[in-house]
Amino acid sequence: MAQKAKSTPKLNIDMSEANCHIVVIAHPDDEAFMMGGTLALLSQNAAPVYIVCMHDYSGPEVVRKSELKKSAQILGVRDCVFFNLVSGDFGHHTYHATCSKLESTVLDIAKKHASGNTTLITMEPLGVSGHMDHMFVSMVTTCVFYTLPHICKKLMYFCKSIDQKPTRNPDYFVYSPPGYPLDQIDESYDILSVWDIKRKAILCHTSQIIDQYGQVDGRPLSYFNPEHFIVHEQDHKGQNVRG
Repeated sequence: MAQKAKSTPKLNIDMSEANCHIVVIAHPDDEAFMMGGTLALLSQNAAPVYIVCMHDYSGPEVVRKSELKKSAQILGVRDCVFFNLVSGDFGHHTYHATCSKLESTVLDIAKKHASGNTTLITMEPLGVSGHMDHMFVSMVTTCVFYTLPHICKKLMYFCKSIDQKPTRNPDYFVYSPPGYPLDQIDESYDILSVWDIKRKAILCHTSQIIDQYGQVDGRPLSYFNPEHFIVHEQDHKGQNVRG
């Protein structure tokens, strides 16, 4: 049976400098391909947005850092922070150290804003695409969210709906789960007004040109719009308000 769509809410943001939004991703291009429209909407509404990218790209792949910075500028992001993980580091042996580093980073960013209240944005626990790096980042971000209830009030998991991602892609290199039923999705944002911005951000990642054209030109706009989120909220004592 088809799921009844929820109404698209207004952005639940503070227009002042008091609150900040920290986007935690695994790789450059995650920010654009996934929640880029929402980041553009937040920035247009004066909400401070920061990106933490956990994968370190150096040597021949250093271009990916500059691509992320260009994309972030287009999306209106204030700053990008890069961690030092490389392929093979997204696992149990780095979990606690990465949590500690992200916790310190979140605290440092929160200090720049009056209330220190922070919203964390990342990928849903299955990593959207089933990519293990994404799943690791989702779990680390969740851990830090519940470790810092006095400043982290909201956690937004980017996800796809069943309509956007009805079945797994048999050609993808790992198991890619289907999307979520609409009754499991808490917030959905219409990004049509900023689609051109999101598209420009995606096209900044020229080193990923195959993914670019497969995503932007090979899919209908309904694959990208609206952008969906599963949301957890907590009070200063870590008690669940929603989630």
